[in-house]
Amino acid sequence: MPDEELLELAALSRSISEADRVRHTPPPGLFDRIAAEVGASPIADRPTRAFEAHDTPEAVIDLTEAREARSPAASRHRNRQLLLASLAAACALIIGFAAFGGGDAQTFVAVATNNELPEAFDGAATATLTESDEWTLEIDFSDELPDGEPVELWLIKPDLSDMVSLGLIEPGDTQWEWPEGIEPTEYSLVDMSIEPEDGPPTHSGRSILRGELRSI
Repeated sequence: MPDEELLELAALSRSISEADRVRHTPPPGLFDRIAAEVGASPIADRPTRAFEAHDTPEAVIDLTEAREARSPAASRHRNRQLLLASLAAACALIIGFAAFGGGDAQTFVAVATNNELPEAFDGAATATLTESDEWTLEIDFSDELPDGEPVELWLIKPDLSDMVSLGLIEPGDTQWEWPEGIEPTEYSLVDMSIEPEDGPPTHSGRSILRGELRSI
């Protein structure tokens, strides 16, 4: 601002007296007439709300919820949910691979029990037939087989019309090679029987465990 204007403003401010500072009350209806001229609603009709001392603004972030969300318990809950979601995804992936990604490979499983068999035995067994380069039968026994009497492993047709022996079960045996030409869908019964040492080479009829192979 030029010096001449500054000097002029300074002189003007010094010329203002106390009488110039007196505030006059506007005549009644002045603001309503002004509002009518500019097309606005009268000030008297506008809704007003006095601000009260106890009024508080709404919180943008709930600090209590934020603290709870950062607590160790909340973290463990989130981690458990993530773990369950991961496990569900992994199970879906495994099932999908078994259904569509296994090619021609197959797996059969049988749960062999003593249910309604002539010889008493408290144990059970799980037989799993898998195909890799060749068919392999693996049997997991839940209890030791009877001691002192030979136990023979058989593959039998469901109608009992034919059977094939895989030989005597020796202590520690868990795997057997599946015989060529035998279809697991035809010879689906896995049977273990007590066989006398000097008896005929046929099945003795003294089965202790039996279960049916089912494709999975």
